[in-house]
Amino acid sequence: MVHGKEVQARFRPGEGGGIPWFAFLDSKGAVAATSDGPKGNVGCPVESEEIDHFLSMLKGGGSRLTPEQVATVEKGLQEFAARIKAARRG
Repeated sequence: MVHGKEVQARFRPGEGGGIPWFAFLDSKGAVAATSDGPKGNVGCPVESEEIDHFLSMLKGGGSRLTPEQVATVEKGLQEFAARIKAARRG
């Protein structure tokens, strides 16, 4: 990624945590929230606490999403998580 190390140094100091990693920025370019949840990077959220953290990111920091839009995202994440977990069980 072009300038990847510079971007990481600005928004995510330190090493590790996995990918995908992301940050939501406010209108001034400051970090409003990151995908670093209580148990580490939620990446592509599958576990309930990961989904909860992702949703809290969407709801906070001046988000313009309506409650209905957040509910749509939540439903999609839960359906995706169910498919992933079913595939893991084989």
